[in-house]
Amino acid sequence: MKRDIVLAFDFDGVLVDSYRSIKDFYTQILPRYVNISSWEGELLYQYEHLADKLGLLRENWWFELIPGMTNELYDELITRYWEHRISTTINIPGANQVLEELSDKCILASISFRDDIYGLKKFRIEYHGFTKYFQDIIVIGEDFGSRADAFNYIRNKYGDKQYVYIDDKIINLWKLSKQCPWVKLVHLSQGGEENVFEEVIGINSLFELTYIFS
Repeated sequence: MKRDIVLAFDFDGVLVDSYRSIKDFYTQILPRYVNISSWEGELLYQYEHLADKLGLLRENWWFELIPGMTNELYDELITRYWEHRISTTINIPGANQVLEELSDKCILASISFRDDIYGLKKFRIEYHGFTKYFQDIIVIGEDFGSRADAFNYIRNKYGDKQYVYIDDKIINLWKLSKQCPWVKLVHLSQGGEENVFEEVIGINSLFELTYIFS
């Protein structure tokens, strides 16, 4: 079957819910290592939301906001952070089923931002069983400097096709719209951000993709 559409998926918040227990790290686990109150842990958790939207790694702000941070402590904490986050991550409902169905009709790619530990994002994609669906797995910050660079690469690879990007963060879609206006943008809402510009297609479930691209 000729596949004329390239669908590229973000990972966290699109294929997996890995956000569900981050608050527990800051309010329950972190205070075992540093002298902070549960209230300060809550503030750090709120800051993480902002940093995530801006594409900041924890090494960019933990040293400033977590008291007594050293390189040795950072290595310990970032390991504990990801152990906790990975152990509580669940697949988004229908993710495997939708990718399985779409893989027969479209070329599928993964384009997502790197994790704090080099190589961890690709490990997590494989760990959750998604590697087999993707022709390309691109990690921003490791393979390319930006999502625009990644899309220019896959367009050069696959040629004249329709390109689509699915993300749960409006800011990522907005930035890409300025750099690659030829990419169709899809926002998967998890009950938080609303669509804020006309170019984006809003969906509330991955299952909607099977109807849009059937």
